[in-house]
Amino acid sequence: MTESFERGYDAGNYASAYETEDVVEAWNARILSGREVYEGFILGFFSSYELDEIPDEHREEVDYLRGIYED
Repeated sequence: MTESFERGYDAGNYASAYETEDVVEAWNARILSGREVYEGFILGFFSSYELDEIPDEHREEVDYLRGIYED
């Protein structure tokens, strides 16, 4: 994993645990950019969720990213 991915993952994980249950709100509240940061953020935000617990609008993306990063 890159430093950018890890920074995003940590930010997403923190946001989900302590700030909000809305991933879009959490992302928009931060000054983050870049594909790896975003992908890390999404995976961090939903890291404690089972796939069927993730809202429909994000489930396919999370499943795809988990396949890439968590193999």
